[in-house]
Amino acid sequence: AIPTTVPPIMSAIFSMPPWMGIPIRSLLMMIPRTWAPKPVRYGAAAEIHPGNENTPARILRIFQDPDGRDMEMVTGVTEHEGKLYLGSLHSNCVGVVSLD
Repeated sequence: AIPTTVPPIMSAIFSMPPWMGIPIRSLLMMIPRTWAPKPVRYGAAAEIHPGNENTPARILRIFQDPDGRDMEMVTGVTEHEGKLYLGSLHSNCVGVVSLD
């Protein structure tokens, strides 16, 4: 489950070397939540092959709702009999995606 996109400032901070990025992230955790960027309406789920000692982990498929119109802030995904069931913090329903 991918609840929202990463704000551009966080992408920049994550690309910094750890000796620089970690202190900046620590400072950002101290600012009031009201100053933080609002989450972008977005929903996604990814199927990931975990890999093993012979093959690296990789993304097999990704399902997206880039505008968050149908399902946003996806926080839980369960597969059952060829369908994905999506849970969300912002929806009062369960999303269903057919894998066929």
